[in-house]
Amino acid sequence: MTTSTKTNSSPLAALMPSDRTIYILTKIAMVFLATILIISAIVTVFPFVWSALLSTRDRSEIFGTGISLAIGDS
Repeated sequence: MTTSTKTNSSPLAALMPSDRTIYILTKIAMVFLATILIISAIVTVFPFVWSALLSTRDRSEIFGTGISLAIGDS
């Protein structure tokens, strides 16, 4: 009785990525996703922070020229 070993002789076997390639692509995708989520969080939170900062200023400072992220006196 002989035992035969199966070899993957499928034409698609040459196109399958290696484990290392899958690992690298997964890491790149995770960094991309994290970057998108961080940017989205900043864009979402900024209007709330801006309105909180403007609530500490009087009207002339709000409509004056220049943009400042400092807390106002009012």
